[in-house]
Amino acid sequence: MNTSDFFIEEGNLIKYTGTEENVIIPDGVVCISTDAFRDCKNLLTITIPDSVTTIKYAALSWCPDLSVVKLGKGISEICNGTFRGCKNLTSINIPEGVKKIGALAFVKCYNLESVSFPSTLTQIGDFAFADCEKLYDIRMPNGVPELQFYNMFKDIKKKKNVPFNIRMYLYGDETRNSEFDKECRERIIKTPETYFSKALSQNSCVAVQRILDALGKPEEEILLRFIDLAVSEKSAEITAFLLEYKSKNYPIL
Repeated sequence: MNTSDFFIEEGNLIKYTGTEENVIIPDGVVCISTDAFRDCKNLLTITIPDSVTTIKYAALSWCPDLSVVKLGKGISEICNGTFRGCKNLTSINIPEGVKKIGALAFVKCYNLESVSFPSTLTQIGDFAFADCEKLYDIRMPNGVPELQFYNMFKDIKKKKNVPFNIRMYLYGDETRNSEFDKECRERIIKTPETYFSKALSQNSCVAVQRILDALGKPEEEILLRFIDLAVSEKSAEITAFLLEYKSKNYPIL
């Protein structure tokens, strides 16, 4: 590969000017700058070295034939619109160490089917995976904290095989009456303890609240069982949450 195709300044990859189909970014690059690979029509695969820590706004956007992205282990942030419009990208494995995925990062990746998130993730921006019409395999590890976002997976409610923790984060009051949400509630009602155990493993009060909402006013026995499980797992936050719920809704228990 011709290194002259890379315009690099003090560790920042400012622009790629080549026409290669398979690109390996030189080791030592720390940041891939805004629009560095934007509209690279020939680009099929890209390998990002461990030295890279940040991928800036729209750095690899609108690369229509990009289908394989190998992200290095040093990345901590994927900024807004990074892979926007990469319509042939089919899967992405976001490595451990990434803490933030910006808004619109993967919007309009129409053929994206699979995404694997790291346990280090703390923030996902608005509409990050909007219009990813084929996305069905979403892997979110236990231990990821409660993520705040708006329409992170716009249109994902049309899918059925969405992981429980994604469902619990996605569906709030605005979709409480949707058919998809109805299906989610029915599953919780059938096996509430199973879903509570998953929420407990995530240490997510948001997920617990969704379970309680799905159950309406749960039977006293179920609520007491939830409290016992939270205590046994030493989840102080969820235990306190449930005790407060109990005091408000079951004052004589």
